[in-house]
Amino acid sequence: MTVVNVLLYTSLLSTIPQILDRNDKLKTTRDESESDILYSTHEETFDYIVVGGGSAGSVLVNRLSSDNRNNVLLLERGGDPDPIQQTPFHVPLQITPVTDYGYYTVPQKNSFHSVGNKYHVLRGRGLGGSGNLNYMIYQRGAANAYDEWAELTGDQIWSWKSVLTYFKKGEAYNGIHQPMDKLFHSSKGEILVSTPNFKPSAKYFFEACREQGVNVEDLNTGIHNAPVFDSVELKTKNGKRWGPYQAFLKHILTRSNLQIYRYAQVVKVDFDECKRAKGVTYLRHGVLRTVYARKEVILSAGAIDTPKILMLSGIGPATHLESLNITVIKDLPVGQNHQDHVATTVDKFVFEKTHIAFDPARDLKVSSFWEYKTRGTGILSVPGSLFATGYYSTSLNPEPDIPDIQYFLLGTYTFGNPLALPVASPVKQLKHMSEQSDSNSVVVTLTRPETMNGEIKLKSSNPADPPLIDPKFFSDTSDMPRLIEGLKYTIGLYQNSSIYKNLGSQLVLTVPDMCKEHEYQSDAFWNCYIRFYTGTVWHPVGSCRMGKPEDSRSVVDSNLRVIGIKDLRVVDGSIMPKIVNCNTQAPIYMIAEVAAELIIGSAAKSHRE
Repeated sequence: MTVVNVLLYTSLLSTIPQILDRNDKLKTTRDESESDILYSTHEETFDYIVVGGGSAGSVLVNRLSSDNRNNVLLLERGGDPDPIQQTPFHVPLQITPVTDYGYYTVPQKNSFHSVGNKYHVLRGRGLGGSGNLNYMIYQRGAANAYDEWAELTGDQIWSWKSVLTYFKKGEAYNGIHQPMDKLFHSSKGEILVSTPNFKPSAKYFFEACREQGVNVEDLNTGIHNAPVFDSVELKTKNGKRWGPYQAFLKHILTRSNLQIYRYAQVVKVDFDECKRAKGVTYLRHGVLRTVYARKEVILSAGAIDTPKILMLSGIGPATHLESLNITVIKDLPVGQNHQDHVATTVDKFVFEKTHIAFDPARDLKVSSFWEYKTRGTGILSVPGSLFATGYYSTSLNPEPDIPDIQYFLLGTYTFGNPLALPVASPVKQLKHMSEQSDSNSVVVTLTRPETMNGEIKLKSSNPADPPLIDPKFFSDTSDMPRLIEGLKYTIGLYQNSSIYKNLGSQLVLTVPDMCKEHEYQSDAFWNCYIRFYTGTVWHPVGSCRMGKPEDSRSVVDSNLRVIGIKDLRVVDGSIMPKIVNCNTQAPIYMIAEVAAELIIGSAAKSHRE
């Protein structure tokens, strides 16, 4: 049996139970037409209503329901996670209509030329949210990024010194940096952080770094002595994904004061005459219902769907809402300030010598599956043969202490553009993987873009319609030169190293036809190459910006309360005033920990009064 057949067979076996009931799931999650909808007069009331069971929502319901005096409802549009999502190696194969909402950007002028100028915006469906689909990387980012949040909000609770406490609260560290530095890490939380044992090419890469004076150290101390790299650290347990559902929800499902309604799509937040959020209206199994909150409604639907829900509820830019005949409750810049990490790929560095990287046709064997099943180690415990990440601060970086480039190093080659993998069929991906030789790919990400004018808008007033997502990548002309410099730096790491020269490393690019008119590897060439091979690493944030109430750009205050509205908060990545320079899941976990403490403290204060 060929390696492709083994992988296909194994993947099929692991998904048969899900395939059998997908028709039922799709029936319960489809968007009903108005003629299908029934209206229920049955009323329920809870202390807290949390909308969205992703990274932030999972933390919130865990913390709020830990006090049995709180009656908590979680409304989740999807169902339970698909078991196939637990295997890291399967990450590129996991994006299906059952696991993802299938959102796309509007056509882009300056990017995504390889995929028709629009791009798939990954948004996870089900308990755990996009935490069921990501690459499980645990990164906190630079300390100064959080100090900037504190300055922008006027609240020191968002400073690095403060948020480090909340990062540590959720962390259970068992990674490569031992003995653990207790100043920066904790072993007592729910988020299991570990370093995989399978690290193809890591030995040679880190030798090349040290040869050129590049730091190799813990990236989660808040101090980035860029350029700096480290082995990738993942949120896994025994080689399996340890996402929001596993960490924060699965073990509390039996709490008597917690209700979770799956397949419940929130249509809008409801308000009383005093602009207090009194509850939400949601659609579940074709029935429209209203549920009420004694204390608070909390939106944790993510940076795409939270602004959508707010605008459908009448909170957003007045001109936009009025154009859709939506009654304006509060004129706020909802959907503005949308940001994401734009990226490209250096693909590929090919080695003359063998057994330097991961070659699926050679290295993926029946024993690989047995190793993973019995020990939770090996290639199947690693997403996409990812072995390292790191940071670089470009010469054009306006904030040198916050590196503006992040790298992801993969110990194999994924055809043409790793960022385009989700648009290819699983069979095509598997077939291509079986045809590779020893090589590396590097994803280069601009982590601090000056382009911060992206926006989320409503397509219509119909909740069934997807939102209009416009990241406007490269609309700020300073972004492209920095990404080009970051790309050139990683090429230099390979080409200037005696380690890689001895391995016979060569850069082999798949050059788009539209770029062949430019001098090879000139800035004009790279400009064209990046606009063709554009992608993101799916870190949308900022669309419900946190800030001072008097700041016209703010949607929520530093306590995450929607400005001008009572008893309504937003708790997810959409509140980031400026995107962090790293993977966003760990910061979103932290935001939810802060929010839980603020909410519990607010309730205690109200009780005393």
